[in-house]
This record gives sequence, structure tokens and C-alpha cells, in this order.
Amino acid sequence: MVKPSYKSQIFYRHIYADHFPSSTFRSSTNKLIHRYYCTHLHQPPFKNNTILLKIYSDLRSLLFVGIRFYSKFFYRSLRSIKMSTITSTALQTSYPPILPASFNAKQPNTIRLYPLANYTFGTKETQPEEDPSVLARLKRLEEHYVEHGMRRTCEGVLVCHEYNHPHILMLQIANAFFKLPGDYLQPEDDEEEGFKMRLNERLAPVGTQFSGEGVNEEWEIRDTLAQWWRPNFETFMYPFIPAHVTRPKECKKLYFIQLPRRKVLSVPKNMKLLAVPLFELYDNTARYGPQLSAIPHLLSRYNFEFLDQQGQVVAVTPGGGPEPGTIPRTIVLTGGEEEKKEELIKENGHVEA
Repeated sequence: MVKPSYKSQIFYRHIYADHFPSSTFRSSTNKLIHRYYCTHLHQPPFKNNTILLKIYSDLRSLLFVGIRFYSKFFYRSLRSIKMSTITSTALQTSYPPILPASFNAKQPNTIRLYPLANYTFGTKETQPEEDPSVLARLKRLEEHYVEHGMRRTCEGVLVCHEYNHPHILMLQIANAFFKLPGDYLQPEDDEEEGFKMRLNERLAPVGTQFSGEGVNEEWEIRDTLAQWWRPNFETFMYPFIPAHVTRPKECKKLYFIQLPRRKVLSVPKNMKLLAVPLFELYDNTARYGPQLSAIPHLLSRYNFEFLDQQGQVVAVTPGGGPEPGTIPRTIVLTGGEEEKKEELIKENGHVEA
């Protein structure tokens, strides 16, 4: 096989290097083009016939033009159907996508999400549950209703991102029960101020445990995402009030909480703080229940901007999705020390100091 001339190498290098973004696809296609070029184009079967050589040269030029035109047309077609909204600062291709016209009319303001690595997590003293059982909790709810009327409960949806995919911060109790940060309000509490106090009870660091940016940041309560109603003194709650119910016993509101660029969060030792990806929650009522599994639906109305640790926007809705080689998963951020001790005792009979 005769080695192609320098000019020929430049030609087919342009064909595969500029139009084949995938390295795997590019390498295999390079071999095919190289083989075809060397065997069929660079070595004419007739070397002594001047007329045939002239005709062959003209045909080869036409074929080069055809290959170049076809490759450009083909990859322009690919680019037109492959949509990506990775920002220009994070783009890693010489062929940016063709973006459609604006498609965000009548939507709320875009939400900025910061990476999970921006936040600091710690633990604080155990906060035991007020009720030993579900029946005891419902009994206390009934007593509250008799004295103060419908109970008001507020919970926050705190969102960050990992690998450009939204993650929800939630608490896990006893390795089985999941809940959002928040709790019921006292009868005399203002809705927003009372909710902020409940968030501080669950997640704010104690004393001078931490210092610096994000320690004393005020909670930014944004939109109400959903309202869930408890029609009776039962465990069932609904996103509507049944027609036959005129006096619901409890209303639970879910609020979107805008996390700042940095924040310090401390969790009671008997709880775990998890970062759960949206795809894990979606349609997963068996594990998370109807309220938590509905969060992806509630957040779908928003457009997101995903920022890196330097504050640069690296992706926007509909976003770049997970980075190559990474799989978003539920992450245990802090807490769960008591469960770990119990597991060690079961395995070893004691806890090593």
C-alpha cells in the first residue's frame, strides 16, 4: 500500500477530524477512509496511459467534492436533531447545536442550583420523635384540632445539584422513614417566621460549631409547590379536599427553598440527611410515598441553571444531564451514627473506640 501524499493526508484528516465528534466513531471511520483512499484513489490501475490518467484525475476530484459535500450535509443533519443546552463556556465541541426559538413563555423565574460540594454538613444533638407510634401522633393531632382547629404544617424542598442533575435534601429516620425538613407550626406562629424557626430547629448549626460564609444565612422561602390535606384523623393525605369534607384536620404546605451559594447544615444524630436525585423519586411511591414521589412533577414547571463551584453556569434546562462516566445516586451527607453503632454491635458484639 502506497502512503498518501501530504496534501491527501490533509484532505481525509479534515473529513474525519472536523465532522466526527466521537473519538471511537472517528477512529473506525478514519481507517475506512484511509483504506479506501489508498487502494482505490491513490493507486490508479493504469500508470502508462496518459488519457486514462487524465480522466481518472478528473473523476477523483469530483469524488473528493462529493465526499466533502456528503459529509457536511450528513453531519449538519445530525447536529440539527441533536439538541444540547450546555452553555458556551462549558461547550467542548467545535460544532455547537442549532438552538430552537424561545420556548419559555408564562414560566416562573429561572432557579439557580449550586453544586452539593458547596455545602457543609455536620451533626448535633439527638432530637427524639414526639410520638412513640403513629396512633399516638394521630391522637395528639385530634387533641390539637379540638383546641386550636386545623393544624398547619410546613415543609421545605431544598434543591442542589450533582452532575448537573437536581437533588432533593431530605431526612431519613430509622433507616426507613423519609421526610422533608420542617414540621407543624404552633397555633400562635406566623406562617413564614414559624416555618423558618422549624427549619432552624432541624438544620441550623448550634452555637459556634461552624464559622464563615453560610452559617447564619437567612432562609429564602419561595413559591408554594403543593398543599396536602388530611380529611380525617388518619394517615391518608390528598392533594385536594374531598367533596364530602368541610373541616379538614390538617393542611401541609410544601415550599421551594432557594439555597444560597454556600450553607452550613447540621442534622440531629438520630437522622440522616440525604441528597436524593429526581429520577430516584419519580414514580417511586413504594419507597417514598405519594408526597415525595410527586416532587419531580412539582419542579417540572421551573427552568434551572446549574452552576459549578466557581460560580460559572455550566448547564441550563433542559440541561446536559449526567456527565460521562457518572451515575447520580442517593448520597448520605451526614447523620446516622446511632444506626452505624447498632450495626457494629450486631456484627462484632461491641463498638471499637
